[in-house]
Amino acid sequence: MRWLILAMSGILLMTAFSYAQVDTLQLVEIGSIEAPAEINELYIEDLDGDSLKEIILTTAANVHIYNGLTYEPIWTSPALDHPRDLVFADIDNDGLIDFSVKDDAHIYIFDPHDSGQFWSSPTIQLDVYRCYTLGYMEPEDEWPDVLIVTKQPFQGLGIDTVWIDGYSGPTFDDHYQFMTGVIDVYSFDDGYYWLSREQPSKLISAGSIKDNLAWNRSFIFTDWFREEGYYEPDGYIEWMRQLYHGKVKCFDTTNNDEIGAWNVGGIIGYGTTELDDRSLIYMISQKRHFYDSQYLTFDEHVKYLNFFTADSLISTDTLWIDQNLDWQGFIVEDLNYEIPGDEFGYASGDTLYLFTFPDMNLMYIRESIAGIIEIISVYRFSSYFNMPQILCSMADNDYRFALIDGGNGNITVIYTGRHQDIITVSDLDIDGDDELISIDNSLLSICGLGRTGIVDESSRPVRPFLVYNYPNPFNSSTTIEYSLPEAGEVTVEVFDLLGRKVETLVNEKQAAGAYKINWNADNQASGIYFYRIEAGDYQDTRRMMLLK
Repeated sequence: MRWLILAMSGILLMTAFSYAQVDTLQLVEIGSIEAPAEINELYIEDLDGDSLKEIILTTAANVHIYNGLTYEPIWTSPALDHPRDLVFADIDNDGLIDFSVKDDAHIYIFDPHDSGQFWSSPTIQLDVYRCYTLGYMEPEDEWPDVLIVTKQPFQGLGIDTVWIDGYSGPTFDDHYQFMTGVIDVYSFDDGYYWLSREQPSKLISAGSIKDNLAWNRSFIFTDWFREEGYYEPDGYIEWMRQLYHGKVKCFDTTNNDEIGAWNVGGIIGYGTTELDDRSLIYMISQKRHFYDSQYLTFDEHVKYLNFFTADSLISTDTLWIDQNLDWQGFIVEDLNYEIPGDEFGYASGDTLYLFTFPDMNLMYIRESIAGIIEIISVYRFSSYFNMPQILCSMADNDYRFALIDGGNGNITVIYTGRHQDIITVSDLDIDGDDELISIDNSLLSICGLGRTGIVDESSRPVRPFLVYNYPNPFNSSTTIEYSLPEAGEVTVEVFDLLGRKVETLVNEKQAAGAYKINWNADNQASGIYFYRIEAGDYQDTRRMMLLK
């Protein structure tokens, strides 16, 4: 049996502190699906428009659709050759969701409601194919087109051609084409060599990723690899430099003109948001610079947050620079119900960072979360948690997964099961509580949470935790939140950048509970300040910025 242990927010159970009683939660299997073969990809979509989700699986030869409530099979595709990369859209404008799928030879469109194959593309050569999407090419267009990106094999001529072939819905009989160039060159001269190769990696249509993003724009994302170095006569490489980055190219889909190209790095993820009454596309990108010689080795990884309008790149901000720490992923969701809008969070090393989004004001930095491998998803279970939880995979063999409270960044649950990996979460039965979904070869398991009882007092930390101050940065005043699991003497003080005490906000004995205090900085100069909380043996210090 697999177990989840629910601890009071704010502490890793692997760390030694004194503890009190907590509830325990059991991971309860609700249902399962045994696919005919090993599961390669999982999708969860509402195909019928009834709010109930369908479970869509791909295996080596088929696409399978199952009922998200009964887990019974609904539809299976004809035999395909390694189907993958499904894209969902209302192809025939009947209010029901259809899908496209790529296999080793074609792109197909299926209408699973009528059990029929809608369309198949001409044969696509794998050595030239790069990516595809479904896209609404005009803001008022009711029918999505199929867009396929291909690139000719490397010729070493400097600029290679990338073709975007479009097939107009709803019949896909009308074919149109536009093109762009990418760098692809190699040279060698007297020991010095230089290689630069750019490959399209993703294509999106702005009208497809959000209903009210009515842009006649398409974006092509590329990965760009550059390498240079010097060979000594004996064949030994004296030095070598590698750059991994990428571009974004924007096209006007009404006339297929290229509007702009920006070297912002290779794509990690993207989405849409609103800022100052403007619709924006955001993109998380990355660059890597590697240098190696007999004297020096240098390896730097950088992540960026970029915002695009319909016509331009409006900002690029550095999110993270590698300092011998791993990047464990990011998430953009509403993680704190008490603050309007979405939040942006990412994990690096043993630290979780959370910001308001898209204005990117720091909400908190939660350190000492040892063992995070990857941020998986957001988990909502209102029966037990009043805030969304961040589901993370963990490195420790005894702690495979953890739930981290989105409101304060503290670990609430550690999952000690050791078999199937949790792939994603979804509210399949629309009851307000998400289900946890895991895959083991051909077996898909759907699980929920159930309370089982009370464990020993050694399961609750008695340290307080500092949530965050908000807003941050702030103008004139900010609110600091913290909580105490038991009564004790508490001190909260503010210091300037030179370590001089500016003000004492709290210096008294307080009962267990949550507290909010306001710091009015009308009489202080703009700059960086620190606030420190002391309660018993516990002490924590955080940074805040005053902007006037």
